[in-house]
Amino acid sequence: MGKFIKGSIGRNLWLVLVTLSLVILTMSFLTRLGPDVTTLTARRLERKLDKRMTFLDGKMEEALEAGTGAWPSIDGLPEDMEVSKMIKLYSTFFDDFDEEKCRELLGMFDIREKSMPKDMSKGVIDKLQISLLMSRNARLYL
Repeated sequence: MGKFIKGSIGRNLWLVLVTLSLVILTMSFLTRLGPDVTTLTARRLERKLDKRMTFLDGKMEEALEAGTGAWPSIDGLPEDMEVSKMIKLYSTFFDDFDEEKCRELLGMFDIREKSMPKDMSKGVIDKLQISLLMSRNARLYL
C-alpha cells in the first residue's frame, strides 16, 4: 500500500511540475512580447466593438424616429436562395439541426420549400428564421 501511494504521488508530482513549467514558460514568453502587444490587441478589439455599437445605435435611432415598435430587419438570409437549400445549408453547418422538425414548422407557418425570401413579407421571413432556429436541438436559445 505504501509503495502504491508513493508511486501515485510521484506521478502526480511529476504532472504538476510539468504543467507548472509550461505555465511559467508561456508566461515568460508573453511578458517578453511586452505591453505593446496587449495594448494593440485591446485597441483593435475596442475599434471593432465601437463600429458595431455605432451601427446598432444608428438602427435603434431609426426605429425610434420612425415610431415603429418593431426592431429593424438585420438578417443574414440570402434573398435568392430557396428555403429547401437553406435547410440543407443549416443541416450542413449545424450537427444538431433537425430537418424533419424544420419542415414541420414550415408547414405549420404555410411556407413552401420552393419559395425565396425576396418574395416573402417581413413577417414570413421572421417565421422562416424562427423555423430554422427552433429546429436545432440546442439546450439554450439566445
